[in-house]
Amino acid sequence: MDGLALLRAADAAGLTVNVDGGRLVIRGPRSADATARALIERKPEIVTLLSAGKERLADETFQTDGPPKLDRRDGIPEDWHQGVCTLIKLPCPASVQPARWDRLQLDAATFYETWAAQASALGWTAHDLFGANRTKPIERVDQAGLVMLINGRKLAALTDSEAVISTRTGAGLTYRQKWIEPAPGQVLLWGLGDD
Repeated sequence: MDGLALLRAADAAGLTVNVDGGRLVIRGPRSADATARALIERKPEIVTLLSAGKERLADETFQTDGPPKLDRRDGIPEDWHQGVCTLIKLPCPASVQPARWDRLQLDAATFYETWAAQASALGWTAHDLFGANRTKPIERVDQAGLVMLINGRKLAALTDSEAVISTRTGAGLTYRQKWIEPAPGQVLLWGLGDD
């Protein structure tokens, strides 16, 4: 099995595979231990594939000189579009681990491309979707918007009051729209770099 096929098998087994510096970070169920061991045995190839994939994505989608190639979509508020475009170019804030920040940027771009128009039509607010605590964005889940909670998983459903995120075990994690004003200390993800 080549490295790409192994990464696909890891995804199917519920593993999350990331590169943090030169380290291979693998998380997931114990039932996928054999796949995790196979990834570790091929670490140089896997790290190269993941690094090349991120660089390719950065080159194609998240260009840092000029506007990113995140197409403006009908039905999505302009401030969401501008915010996600800003977010995907922001450097990692000190309050977030770099691998988690990379994942968050990808989750935000994926959500924008696939679900944002529906969320807007259903009445979701920017804070419900892209909210985070300014000083503890990972720890303060009470102020986390939907995108913060996706964390590499797949959004399975979105209604006018809740979203369901598929977990690695196949269960659904339900996030309910808050319908309240932003909490003190809550910012939008693209405001995490502001002082």
